[in-house]
Amino acid sequence: MKLAEAARSALAPLGAVEALPVSKFCDALVALKSGDRAAAARSLATCGLALLETADLFAPQDLLREAEALARAERLNNVAAEARAAQDRLLRRRNAAPPQNR
Repeated sequence: MKLAEAARSALAPLGAVEALPVSKFCDALVALKSGDRAAAARSLATCGLALLETADLFAPQDLLREAEALARAERLNNVAAEARAAQDRLLRRRNAAPPQNR
């Protein structure tokens, strides 16, 4: 949590593209710590969607899966659908990429 907060503090004033996913990840951690699973689902989904466009950060499949699971458990169908659609988009993009030389 401390590392995530430090990243948020460093990136937000710069207006860095990474600021949104880092901020939403922090929000998700706080929400989970307080037991607000619905807020955590929303924050993780927003974080995952932002990461789709942020090539220098990690791919968000795990975050999107967690967002979808939390959203389904909390009956947030629109958030679950958004997270599922983002996972599908990521999979399509991965399948369309040319194979890497090894």
